[in-house]
Amino acid sequence: MRVAIYGYGKVGQAVFKALPGQVVGVVDKRPVEAPGVRIAQLETRQALPWREWDVDLVIDATGSTLDRAQAAEHLTAGAQRVLVTASLPDPDATLIYGLNHQQFDPLRHLIISASSCTTACLAPVLALIDEKYGLRSLTINLQHGYNPLNHDGDLDLGRIAEGDRVYLAMNAAGGWKLVPYGTNLAKNLVTVQPQLAGRKIRAVGHYIPQPGVLIIQCTANIGREVEKEPFNAQMADWATGALRGQLVTAIGQYTGEIIPGETAPTIFWPHNTVAGHGRLFIVVGGDYISGYAGHVAGLANQIGLV
Repeated sequence: MRVAIYGYGKVGQAVFKALPGQVVGVVDKRPVEAPGVRIAQLETRQALPWREWDVDLVIDATGSTLDRAQAAEHLTAGAQRVLVTASLPDPDATLIYGLNHQQFDPLRHLIISASSCTTACLAPVLALIDEKYGLRSLTINLQHGYNPLNHDGDLDLGRIAEGDRVYLAMNAAGGWKLVPYGTNLAKNLVTVQPQLAGRKIRAVGHYIPQPGVLIIQCTANIGREVEKEPFNAQMADWATGALRGQLVTAIGQYTGEIIPGETAPTIFWPHNTVAGHGRLFIVVGGDYISGYAGHVAGLANQIGLV
């Protein structure tokens, strides 16, 4: 399969590394270095070289492709298929590796969403928890490392319209503050796990002054009683079985100590587990660049197999 990457920021570069020998070209607005492949610097999508490069799959890693019409421009330019590294409202399919990647249909799925890094981290584990223990409700506290859209210092917050939380979060000093922001994680989970529809799932998010990391604290009401050690043992079994390569268990006690560079989308910290009386509290997370790239690469390989 001949893969091209559109958008060569941190995610695009990590995906390039995760797909050795499969990427034939890279397109970005800026000059880039990608050894051994064709490179084009383009300001717009008007002259995309996918037909000339004979591209099977474009991985759109810009983070700015947010609807079907934008994604379809890659098909118009000659690509056979496009995989977008963001949530889309109307793709042919939203796929999470380790959850529903085997549902890929080459005849129907031309525009595919890889959803978000947070969804890729939590959804496969959540599906197994629901299957074994029965998920009744879930409250999620999401802590996301600040990203390039944040700033070193606050911008002119006085001119922000009241209630414009997204604008506020993107213009606050993410490098040294806890910045609350709106997250679509709960909605995204239901998109890839329709059986969760109608259950109470709530999520709140904060940008934290630590780049690259993702930490998700989950408090669930469950239908089947379980204690801490048996649950942790079950997670360890999943890490070597159903979610091998997708889930790793942290060895140390402190959250975050093995995150940097980990290519598994999900890291689980067993020391933080609290369980009993129909309640379950767990902490998972990951490197939202390299872990998400591992998820995207897994989807790309699945697409190439079918």
